[in-house]
Amino acid sequence: MAKVKAAKGMNVEVLGDKELQRRFKALEGVGQADILEAVLHAVAEPIRDAASSRAPRRTGKLAENIIVETLEKRKDECVVGIGPSKDVWYGIFPELGTSHSAAKPYLRPSFDERKGQAKQEIGERLWDEIERAAKK
Repeated sequence: MAKVKAAKGMNVEVLGDKELQRRFKALEGVGQADILEAVLHAVAEPIRDAASSRAPRRTGKLAENIIVETLEKRKDECVVGIGPSKDVWYGIFPELGTSHSAAKPYLRPSFDERKGQAKQEIGERLWDEIERAAKK
């Protein structure tokens, strides 16, 4: 149902309980993917902010260009990525390290620190959106 990815190889897949999935499927035609995208972006922002505050600050450009973007969006599925924008393509080097420098992760710790809270918040926000859509 929902996936949040942060850097290469890190992701959380939120499937939700059967009741949440059933009610979410009942929203077909009401813009499931749009609802899911809005929820994922809102939940990903604190992770992005934490990664930005941990990012190396040689020039500050990397920290300023950590973004949340929609990577994939289908009828009832959305994948959101958190990481450096294309303008700071070098952002993966401090995260993973190179043959010449040790890794100084900023994305992974931010993601790991908040993933449990993010999963819970995704479920809560989806319930709120489902209830709001049901009242219409």
